[in-house]
Amino acid sequence: MTQFGYLDFLAQMGVGGAHPGGLSLTSYLLAQETITDQTAILDVGCGTGQTAAYIHSNFPSQLSACDGNEMMVEKANQRFHHHRLPFQATVENAERLSFPDESFHLVLSESVSTFTRTEYSLAEYYRVLKPGGVLLAIETTKNPSLTEEITKELQTFYRFPRMLTEQEWIRALQIAGFRKTSSLNPPSYEEDLEEQVENGTDFSLTHPIPQAIYDILARHEELAPYLSFSIFRAVK
Repeated sequence: MTQFGYLDFLAQMGVGGAHPGGLSLTSYLLAQETITDQTAILDVGCGTGQTAAYIHSNFPSQLSACDGNEMMVEKANQRFHHHRLPFQATVENAERLSFPDESFHLVLSESVSTFTRTEYSLAEYYRVLKPGGVLLAIETTKNPSLTEEITKELQTFYRFPRMLTEQEWIRALQIAGFRKTSSLNPPSYEEDLEEQVENGTDFSLTHPIPQAIYDILARHEELAPYLSFSIFRAVK
């Protein structure tokens, strides 16, 4: 019998906009970048395709989307087909991307890298970015005040290879080769921007949902208050 994990929960429920800040935060961050019809963007860990669909509708660009979970990719492509979008998501491992070197101007990672071995995934983002390209990452960070016991519980439940503090993330980005890295403060967008974004968190459910998935949801709700996140912008 398959032992489900948190990422299986997200896939089974087809959760879109599950990352901290949701689509509202993504919208805000992208609006700060210069994006034209010549901008090549990679949405790595695209999930059900909510962000990719939003980017296509609001930013002229050359967009690629991928995820490591086959169920998520299937649901993303169902979304793209339904909305008649001119691209498809592909199955990719963030630690070993198949894209050629220097393919993208912007890589977007929304609560993706934290589930990977960051020494590999960050190096891959650097490799596929063009010189001067930008990585935007919204990632779980370890609050230094967390006890060792809670940290271990979070790593075990979410299957994080490790948990990094904000400063450790910045150091990891520098080790990967990024020449300019910074952490950004979450904007005060709750009221105005929420109204501007049509879709918040959405769901594309698999039927039937195993009981184990609901158990994971219950445990996630217990542990979620211990999670922190940071926003990183890194330039190659």
